[in-house]
Amino acid sequence: MFEMSDSEFALFRDFVLEMTGILLRPEKRTLLENRLRPRLRAHAMTSYLEYYTHLRSLGPDAVGELANAVTTDTTECWRSPHQWDFLIGTVFPILVSQAASTAGSRTPLFWSAGCSTGEEAYSLAIAAAESLPTALARQMQVLATDISPRAIEKAGQGRYRPARLAKLPPGALARHFTPEPDGTWLAKPALRERVIFRVQNLLEPTPAPVPFTVILCRNVMIYFAEAVRRRLVDRLCEALAPGGWLFLGPSEMLLDPPAGIEHRAPSVYRRSLP
Repeated sequence: MFEMSDSEFALFRDFVLEMTGILLRPEKRTLLENRLRPRLRAHAMTSYLEYYTHLRSLGPDAVGELANAVTTDTTECWRSPHQWDFLIGTVFPILVSQAASTAGSRTPLFWSAGCSTGEEAYSLAIAAAESLPTALARQMQVLATDISPRAIEKAGQGRYRPARLAKLPPGALARHFTPEPDGTWLAKPALRERVIFRVQNLLEPTPAPVPFTVILCRNVMIYFAEAVRRRLVDRLCEALAPGGWLFLGPSEMLLDPPAGIEHRAPSVYRRSLP
């Protein structure tokens, strides 16, 4: 069995931080070993140092392999229900009012940043379909990005075990998913068509199209080093349209929000209108 030395862990820790912004704490060492061990076998390598050297030789292409190794996909639809209540009860009525009062108003753009296997992105599309006027819901576009190619592949399939869907509002499961013989539920085409999935590193420039009406970046920044978190917050806030909304995870808050960013609810922020 391969064992990772202290020096090898330090090399991977620094490389992961450099390429992804993710801070690997010492308690993640066993997880990293277990995730990388199959890659060593696949490449017929005999040490973690040899695999590290291989990754270094890949340059930017190493990000995908690293992300698959160090990220987790533990999530679910309608996670943190109080935030969905705020989105539907406070944000959506404002969007409806703006659409009614502004001729030629821009298409609502939503971004699920760090979407993992897609549950959050599909929840956004479901919330719009269930709560917005039909015409406005049809205009809405959801961009969902994650650094892990493996996670994005799963997200695009839209296939989930019942436990991942258990928190959906009553009736939403049957309206937006189809039961499969293997016990999973498959997102219906109308739901999948509302979401665009892309592999994207949050350290890279904000993806087009911008600006966004709503950005969800929840339970993502807790994995980043402090300096990376500050840069990411600035980038997310700059990507918001005037009056746009930023949702963070329940344990994430901005102690010193950027200029023009207002705290509106727990872990919810809004960019000021001009």
